[in-house]
Amino acid sequence: MGWCSGPGVPSGRPPCSSLLFGLWHVLPSLHLATAKPALTSVLADSALGSVLAVVGAVLFTAASGVLFCELRRRSGSLLAPMGLHWAVNALGYVAGFLLR
Repeated sequence: MGWCSGPGVPSGRPPCSSLLFGLWHVLPSLHLATAKPALTSVLADSALGSVLAVVGAVLFTAASGVLFCELRRRSGSLLAPMGLHWAVNALGYVAGFLLR
């Protein structure tokens, strides 16, 4: 069953995999504060603003990882969380395209 479910799985595995999912998104979020004008106006163009943007992205994606683990546990398949991840990413691209 993997990391998120199965008999005898310690309760620490979903939080661990969710944290890893969040940390996986550090590199894509490095220039988030300067690349997005809406965030630049809130976080300013500074090192602290960049750090806050990265920490926020990691926390948000780690929380999303908890949702994905629960979806995986309930569905018994990786297809459901993969589909949700794809849909969220696609909506982000569409929103970015429409708002430019």
